[in-house]
Amino acid sequence: MHINKNILRTAAALTLSLCLITNAHAGARKTIVLDAGHGGKDSGTIGRSGIYEKTVSLDVTLKTYSLLIKSGKYNVHLTRNDDRFITLADRRTKAYQTRADLFISIHCDGYKDSKVSGAHIFVLSPKGIKQALNFVMSKNKYKNWAFGTTKVSYKTAVNMMNSTHAKSKKFAQIYINKAKKYTGVRKHGIKEAAFAVLKPVSVPSVLIELGFLSNPEDERKLRSSGFRLRMAKAIIESIDEFFAK
Repeated sequence: MHINKNILRTAAALTLSLCLITNAHAGARKTIVLDAGHGGKDSGTIGRSGIYEKTVSLDVTLKTYSLLIKSGKYNVHLTRNDDRFITLADRRTKAYQTRADLFISIHCDGYKDSKVSGAHIFVLSPKGIKQALNFVMSKNKYKNWAFGTTKVSYKTAVNMMNSTHAKSKKFAQIYINKAKKYTGVRKHGIKEAAFAVLKPVSVPSVLIELGFLSNPEDERKLRSSGFRLRMAKAIIESIDEFFAK
């Protein structure tokens, strides 16, 4: 059978192009979005000493950002780098528009019982998963961001959400193990919630609570620049392990 040489050359070129694209993607640096909770008019939790959650979360976020950039391993984006108010929708949009491989929102907690203490982390709840899917499927803009097309079936969206959620839980478990090196961790360290920043369908997303500003010991630690740096290192160690597996 005679095969046209031009066809063979074209096929070979296409094969080479696909290999180059695949290899480039495999070697591409991962993209991370760091989200400092609250900001501007939204102070978040206020500690007994008067320290604001927005201040602590921003400082830990900037420390994490600086060390990640210094490592040269990742593309890193911030939702805010100063004391400004950012809407929840804009935070979530950042995850989509940067095509992030991981979204980390950094916070401190507060509770009426001052004895409650320790770090913990949130992933999206079953209720939040349903809300996220219904929202993204009703908005062509978000479908484009999440799937690269508006023509996507609900089943495809569910499969992506399940994969994304599994990755979020994977990171959460890694972080809890790392955080134990630096601070106390709550008994049920991984929790679920329907927070808006956890709802990007295509981006593994977590919300870290560094500790309780309502607890005297946690607040004392979180006022320390050295302790904040250690928490930043716990986040970075978690990121490295997450992408290494």
